[in-house]
Amino acid sequence: MKNHAYSIPKMIWLVVFLALPSLVSALKIEYGNTVILSQPIHENVYISGGTITINAPIYGDLTVAGGTITINDSIFGDVLMAGGTIILQGYIAQDLRAGAGDIKIYNTIAGDVLIGSGSLVLYEQAQIGDLIIGAGNVEINGTVNGILKAGVNEFKLHGTVKKDMNIKGATISILGTVDGNGTLAASESIQCGSKTVFNGNITYWVPGPTPNFTEALRPPTQTIFDSSLKMSEATWYKLGWGSLMILWWYLGTALLMIMLIQYFFAPVLRQAVGTTQTMTLKSFLWGLLFFIGLPITILITFVTVIGLPIGLILLFALISLIILASCIVAVTSAQWFMIQYGKQYNFWQVVLLAFGFFVVFKMIGSTPIIGWVFTFITVSIVFGAILINIRWKKHAFVD
Repeated sequence: MKNHAYSIPKMIWLVVFLALPSLVSALKIEYGNTVILSQPIHENVYISGGTITINAPIYGDLTVAGGTITINDSIFGDVLMAGGTIILQGYIAQDLRAGAGDIKIYNTIAGDVLIGSGSLVLYEQAQIGDLIIGAGNVEINGTVNGILKAGVNEFKLHGTVKKDMNIKGATISILGTVDGNGTLAASESIQCGSKTVFNGNITYWVPGPTPNFTEALRPPTQTIFDSSLKMSEATWYKLGWGSLMILWWYLGTALLMIMLIQYFFAPVLRQAVGTTQTMTLKSFLWGLLFFIGLPITILITFVTVIGLPIGLILLFALISLIILASCIVAVTSAQWFMIQYGKQYNFWQVVLLAFGFFVVFKMIGSTPIIGWVFTFITVSIVFGAILINIRWKKHAFVD
């Protein structure tokens, strides 16, 4: 009877981690210093590693974090990537979300592209949907079939933008074709050439000489100088490198927090894993009580002058735990993976695995409603399990 009683919580645990739409199909997890995928995969894939190479098609979503990432075959789902260098030579059937130092796109992306990077090159044979990017340097030699919005240092267009384009940067060079309307704001210069074609109106601002738009305009299009677009020379930092720095700061901070949590709290989290599996419902209720009860306690302490300092401390603790929740869940998930599959990893391998779980967790959490519910349930279960495993000391009275 005891084992039977535990079966329901175990099922709840599996449902929470595996059965939500973001992970509704089977999933595959890969990790290591060097990861090479050479066989087709008919499921969602999550990869964390140093050097990652994909040489076979993936018929699901791909989430990957690594140093150098190379995709040589087709991906038929959405792609979420974070890395140092990303090389995309395979076809992507849906959307791409990526953050990296350098990104090179050689093939078609049927969906939209959202990128934060140091540099991006879209090669001549490549075609993509909408492109929204914050970067240092951008070179577009292929075709953007949707709109293009960019905040950059240096922008070069040798290819084609099928719809509207909005570029803000230090230097802007348009040597290709823009079929929609264009908005150009440069703190240094805007350049056109003999191959420049504007099939829509151009609104612009530049501090120096007026660019020679005349030969590039196709009637009845016109140019409009708009002083409200004025930029300072340093503004592009906020647009391009600013976006990249925020991304790397966020990922770097998350990695540091994962390292600290693994170093100081690994034993507690290992115990919590067992509790989540055997007392899932109880863990969830404890976590729910924590997230409801602690704010109420803080409000009560704020009522009195004596309790105010305690309330501020509790408020700081609550905010810190909420901020660190994803990292705590990620490390706990890494511990769960090792226990579930009987693995023994060193410190850095666990940190790398946990960072991969962190990326996956954030991706799922970004899904409206379902992702938010998933996040709340998972965090509540993990926090509740940790609370259950804390050894609350009882003080004995001695006569």
